[in-house]
Amino acid sequence: MYESFVTTVVVVDPTDTMESVVVFLERAAKELADTFTDYEIVIVDNRSGLDLSQVSLAEQVRQHCYVIILAHHTSWDLAVWAGLDRANGDFTLVYDVTLAERLPLVKQMYEVAQSGKDFVVLRRKRGSKYHRLPLSGRAFFFVMRWLSDVKLNPMDGKELLISRRALNWLLRYRSRWRFINEIYVSAGYQVGVIEVDIPVVQHRRSAVEKGSLAWSALARMSRLPLRAAEAAIAIVSGVMVLLSLNAVTVRLFDRNLFGQPETIVPGWSYLVILISLGFIVTNISIYLVIRILTVISEDIRDTPLYVVEQYKRL
Repeated sequence: MYESFVTTVVVVDPTDTMESVVVFLERAAKELADTFTDYEIVIVDNRSGLDLSQVSLAEQVRQHCYVIILAHHTSWDLAVWAGLDRANGDFTLVYDVTLAERLPLVKQMYEVAQSGKDFVVLRRKRGSKYHRLPLSGRAFFFVMRWLSDVKLNPMDGKELLISRRALNWLLRYRSRWRFINEIYVSAGYQVGVIEVDIPVVQHRRSAVEKGSLAWSALARMSRLPLRAAEAAIAIVSGVMVLLSLNAVTVRLFDRNLFGQPETIVPGWSYLVILISLGFIVTNISIYLVIRILTVISEDIRDTPLYVVEQYKRL
């Protein structure tokens, strides 16, 4: 048994059943009690529709459980933040309620953390039958590898062990993140990895939430907006330069850039050059605006990530 206090954060949403919650709590309590000197389980009720106060548990299990009831349904990642905000342990474990049979991995995660790792993540083995990314997911990770200094691994799961000092730092700057998987690659602390062959719980994030998280991560962690603006400027500028050269060629030689005869229209060359310069200036201005918004976006996020309706012992 390790002399440590571990907090386990688990989110319960409308896709979960009372039976799965009971099974998880009973097995988590046994595993944590056998492995650590003290523990607590923080259950985040993400408007699941379950009356967790009626859950049937032994008293020695119930006294270690706490419930956070959110005022409205939010994304799985933000629900996890509600639990992290109230974690008191030396280490905090983020786990899924459907992985009750895989709870023995917690001891292995803790042992890896004792080697000096502040984050320990479960990573699916490459080629695992449990991890198949859709086309949109592969596109997201490709763009992140190409245009970002933050290297997200598509095989990483949502199960995570966090040290107290790393969690204190994360909570101090929690407004920077919406995507749980990015916190350990952005924080700068040492990360331990355990390769496993366990299922990925796909339904935790809806298609809309996945899209929102992807665009949020791309806007904050990648150079995609700037590269898109630069590409647009390059394309428009190139077209405008060609049109201007064509106008000058017609004006001087009565032929276009392809050598074909053209009739001179008075004022046409001047108009084309003027419009070309206007488009170039406009695109440069748009680029500067995007650049400025990219810089200040971190400073304007002052809205709450979630709203807690009630916090109580189970």
